[in-house]
Amino acid sequence: MKIGILILSFLCFGQLFSQEEAATNTFKYHSFSILPLTGFYKGLSDKYSSNYSSFRDGGIILGGDLSFSYKEKNLLTLGLSTGSDVSVFGSTGGFSQINVLYGRSLALSRVIYVEGHVGIGHISIFSNNIDTNNRGAEHKSTVGFPVMTKFRIKTGARFSLGLKLQVAINTLQPIFSTGLILQWNRRKKSK
Repeated sequence: MKIGILILSFLCFGQLFSQEEAATNTFKYHSFSILPLTGFYKGLSDKYSSNYSSFRDGGIILGGDLSFSYKEKNLLTLGLSTGSDVSVFGSTGGFSQINVLYGRSLALSRVIYVEGHVGIGHISIFSNNIDTNNRGAEHKSTVGFPVMTKFRIKTGARFSLGLKLQVAINTLQPIFSTGLILQWNRRKKSK
């Protein structure tokens, strides 16, 4: 699994730095965005209220998305994120996820854009206080269904600043996350 992710990363970053224009029916690099510790997450369910109580309090999140366009309107996005609670005496919970999403981008004006994405992913939740009879952190993993929206403003030819809202629907603990994003867009050729 880790080797597959590493190979996929090398292939994606190869496309990232390639500025060759391809036919409109092929995948092209669209954008790369990061959520640089300016985001927050919150567990939404009371299902595990006693076991995930610290997790439900929320914490900070770090993430990144790499998007490719197909036929100019369709977006295929690979997203990675991890979050951890904030505690004086160390972390007591958090999560990590990897998602593959399909989406569309809508231009509201020359500089304001909205992107909507839905997809599937793998989510892993950890907590140090799930079961007091066990020592150390307990991990649980499941399939998740992320829904993501980005509101962004283009501040230059290749850069956007925006707000990302995401919910990861899963059987363990639905997670809502939000934060400021920094996004680098594909350079468009002038006509």
